[in-house]
This record gives sequence, C-alpha cells and structure tokens, in this order.
Amino acid sequence: MRFKDGVVWADMHPLVDNPDLHKKLDQVFQKFGVAEAIITSGRDGIHKVGSFHYEGKAFDLRTFHVLEALKDELKKELGLKYDVILEKDHIHIEYDPKG
Repeated sequence: MRFKDGVVWADMHPLVDNPDLHKKLDQVFQKFGVAEAIITSGRDGIHKVGSFHYEGKAFDLRTFHVLEALKDELKKELGLKYDVILEKDHIHIEYDPKG
C-alpha cells in the first residue's frame, strides 16, 4: 500500500493505521491485477460535516487504476472482435470486428 503525495496520515486511528488492514487492501486490489492500494486522503481534504476523516477513522482509495486494469483484462479476454472502452462511470463493450 502506498500514499498519494500530500496525504495527511498522522494520528490516524490504530484500527485504520493497521498493517493487517493494509495487507488485506493490497490483496483485494491484486485480485484485480493492481499491485497495491493507493490511499488518496486521510485527515486531509474537504469532507462532509461530521466525516470520520476528521477523526482519523476514514480514508479514500484510488480506483481508476483498478478500472483500467479491469478494462485491459476484458480487452485481452474478448479479443479483437470487441472494443472495450472505459467511460466516466462504466465500461462500454461493443462488437466491432477488425479486419
């Protein structure tokens, strides 16, 4: 697991700043072909009033690279007859044979 530059991780709750939790996160991401989870926010950033971020009990994870890995795997499995396109909030697949 790694952190995006600028993430404030000081004084995070021990059950959040926990090596076993971090290992589990990486294992789940690895199932999707991504080597490690990336934390993008801890105590930093702007969150809704009352957010657990401000208490050090919440964090955010990057996901676009997981979607990119999923798209690449789908493309590999489906072959040249299909286009696989990562859209803003979904993956678009279309039958479009080449050659």
